[in-house]
Amino acid sequence: CDDGSVAPPRQPPSGCSTLDDYLHVQAVARPPGMVLDAAVSRSHVFTLNGADGLRAMNFSDPSDVRVVATIGTITDARAIASSGTWLYIANGASGFAVLDASNPASVQVVKSISIPGAVVDVRVQDTRAYLANDVLGVLIVDVSVPSDARVLGIENTPGGVVSVSPAGQLAYLVDLTQIVVDNGGVGVVYWEPAWVSTGCKTRWGTGSSWENAA
Repeated sequence: CDDGSVAPPRQPPSGCSTLDDYLHVQAVARPPGMVLDAAVSRSHVFTLNGADGLRAMNFSDPSDVRVVATIGTITDARAIASSGTWLYIANGASGFAVLDASNPASVQVVKSISIPGAVVDVRVQDTRAYLANDVLGVLIVDVSVPSDARVLGIENTPGGVVSVSPAGQLAYLVDLTQIVVDNGGVGVVYWEPAWVSTGCKTRWGTGSSWENAA
């Protein structure tokens, strides 16, 4: 709708409604301090509260949300991600931390990695964690065994990185392409590392001759 509200599906365009018709708040929890980021693992929400540490809150009963644990040693964290019962912390100047949250009332730090600069963001996909570092750029961490996480590589980007996300990657490529065009170039080539074959034809045949190495 022109007024910014959302039109319900399967209704005439004239029947517009607001988000209140779709979003129903079941519970509100207000832990002390400011919540910087949060992640969900099963029936618990884990919040980063700056100097107040990491808090675990039980949301299994929305009418009775409770803080079940506080981890006071996580005091410089900037971002959190979860996968199963594992928590991954962008721990600021303290680097990167992996926590076992299988028992939310007793969350344990099982791995810490010291990294120069500050780790300010984290995303987890399958067995990889991607870290944004304000000095080094992007770090890729193998978390196939979370308690034995290890850095696989570093992409040292000029000026550091403050966020890692698909949207951020797209914005970077758009900006890079524009810079190239503005300086007389015709574009950029994005090298996709999987070497997956396509139906495209070249002078050497159809598809990728490197697919056997994927």
